[in-house]
Amino acid sequence: MTDPAIRLEGVSKAFKIYHRRHSTLKETLVRRRRGVYDLLHVLDDVSLDVPHGQSIGIVGRNGAGKSTMLKVMCGLMPPDAGSVTVWGRVSSLLELGAGFQGEYSGTENVFLYGALMGLSQKFISERFDDIVEFSGVGDYLDNPVKTYSSGMYLRLAFAVAVHVDPDVLLIDEVLAVGDQTFRQKCFERAQRLRAEGKTIVLVSHEMGAVRRFCDRAIWVHDGKIRADGDPTEITSMYLEWAEGAAPVTSSGTLHVDAPVSVGAIHLRDRAGREVNELATGSAARLEFEIQAHADHPQASVDVRWMSPDGTCVMANTSRLDGGPGLHHGTLRASCSLASLPFAAGQHRVEISVNDAATGRVLSGAHEPFLVQVLGPPSEGVTVVPVEWTWEGSRSQPAEAPQPAASA
Repeated sequence: MTDPAIRLEGVSKAFKIYHRRHSTLKETLVRRRRGVYDLLHVLDDVSLDVPHGQSIGIVGRNGAGKSTMLKVMCGLMPPDAGSVTVWGRVSSLLELGAGFQGEYSGTENVFLYGALMGLSQKFISERFDDIVEFSGVGDYLDNPVKTYSSGMYLRLAFAVAVHVDPDVLLIDEVLAVGDQTFRQKCFERAQRLRAEGKTIVLVSHEMGAVRRFCDRAIWVHDGKIRADGDPTEITSMYLEWAEGAAPVTSSGTLHVDAPVSVGAIHLRDRAGREVNELATGSAARLEFEIQAHADHPQASVDVRWMSPDGTCVMANTSRLDGGPGLHHGTLRASCSLASLPFAAGQHRVEISVNDAATGRVLSGAHEPFLVQVLGPPSEGVTVVPVEWTWEGSRSQPAEAPQPAASA
């Protein structure tokens, strides 16, 4: 079908970035001055049609406007200008467990989510067993969801989102926090929805997933659609740009207009020598600097290893609020791997700093950091040591022929 399922016409959205706020009511009333702020234009006159049944991937650097575009599509955030029209029932997974109430049990939240989408209790009851089976949290359904781990939260949220028979499914990068088994399960379910003719919009930093799953990709840059077309061509174009996107200072850090910058990245081997290539199975230590222009007490740091085709093969998150915190100045950090598990190829390391409370990305893009992994060829993206054992009957080696007796 060529009729649009989603239409954005001239959509713009801006946020106020304050430099000075009034600290008291008295100051506001007496001085009669407003806080000083700049406008950050996250979406700038964006127009887009997504036909029914199409799967579209949205790529771009952090802060480009991708997630804001999804929030505008599902109605969570009204545009400042332009219009947004969506035909059909929309289900979204934009934030981990968005819409769930922490004090309610898993069962109560399933029905609450359905009610928020305008679905009847009978409709949800008919699908309840499938939701529970898919999520795998059946033993904890009577517990408040605030006691769930992040993985349990995600599984239940995704299970509900895909089982309410949506016409349009919007998925943000939250699937990156799931384990590999569940991510594969989600991918298979999304493929099933795609085969059923549902419209799917996926925001992802995993270029491999966009290439495999999407019919079309768009590259969002500085609030505008920079390119639109075939997923392989668009993701390749974006990766080429990302490898030389930002100017670098003599100190190795980037010129970025962001509260936090990441730079001075180094890779060291077991002996502490700086290297840019390592063999599969080797010990590795990644060192980098974080420069903050203000205090961010609830910051978290994400380190992502991207395979040659753009797939995220490993992601690690470290919360800083339970340790050193992130204060104005420079923080030096290191991340060690006892054994590099990746298959051969040129990998890319991406480091970002986020506000753990709000999910806001604090850091700008950093200089592309490439690591050449020297290892055995593999059909997969990781190499895991295995040990074989055998039980039962096995074929016996043939006996060597006996020499003939001499006369």
